[in-house]
Amino acid sequence: MKDSEAKFKFIQRRAQGESYDSIARELNKSKSTLIKWSIELQSEIKNMEFEQYQSLVEQFKFTQRAKIEFLAEIVNKAREALKSKDLAQIPLKDLILVIEKYENSLNNELSQIIYRTGEYECVYDGIENELNGRYEVTKKLV
Repeated sequence: MKDSEAKFKFIQRRAQGESYDSIARELNKSKSTLIKWSIELQSEIKNMEFEQYQSLVEQFKFTQRAKIEFLAEIVNKAREALKSKDLAQIPLKDLILVIEKYENSLNNELSQIIYRTGEYECVYDGIENELNGRYEVTKKLV
């Protein structure tokens, strides 16, 4: 294996948090060589760690988005059911509890979202403010 290929594999493994010992066995290199490479390739390792982190964040956002869409759909269906029912014939308490439960879950999911613009960092500030497009500004970015 050429040194350039070995270095690339080294960068990948270190970015994934693998130990020098494990990498040394795999690449058939001495631990001291890998430590030298670590110093030499520090920025490449950090860049790859960042790329891997960004990939995980994107996967989480997709999962979170799907969860938010699902919860919003349940809340809307419960509200529609409440509108269409004769309140004398259904347990009002049950429908209100369903709406409250799913609104709380939806607010919890949305509260984890932070928006960053060039100047401000904002967080979600409740379902009513979401409808009005308002967010709480948590700090001004420099």
